[in-house]
Amino acid sequence: MGTGMDRAIGRVVETLQRANMWENSIIVFANDNGGKSGLSNNWPFQRAKSSILEGGIRVPSFIHSNLLPKSRLGERTDNLMDMTDWLPTMLSMAGCDSQPPTGKVLDGVDQSEMITSEVENVPEVGPRDEILHHL
Repeated sequence: MGTGMDRAIGRVVETLQRANMWENSIIVFANDNGGKSGLSNNWPFQRAKSSILEGGIRVPSFIHSNLLPKSRLGERTDNLMDMTDWLPTMLSMAGCDSQPPTGKVLDGVDQSEMITSEVENVPEVGPRDEILHHL
């Protein structure tokens, strides 16, 4: 799966480069849940997919863009971010209004300041202080 994903992402990058869109693109990789029990290693977290413990819900993600400050390359944050935050964050980073004109409110929180700030200006605590794990 990793090899196939790497190949597919490579094709997307090559296509963006050929279309002269690479310098203006934002690439996000986000996982939806922890690995399946018995088939993956979620250490140091307990449990796996379908669990509300960290091994089932705490997952890595990354963002790449030539638009981001160079001081942020390779940086890591432990600030909370939920899958629902990606839409308002990407809308904001693209210069769009992060709330739809329909009067409906998006569930996510705009995390663009945390992502686009120079390393010395990254907030110690992000805009989200809680995540709903399970209904």
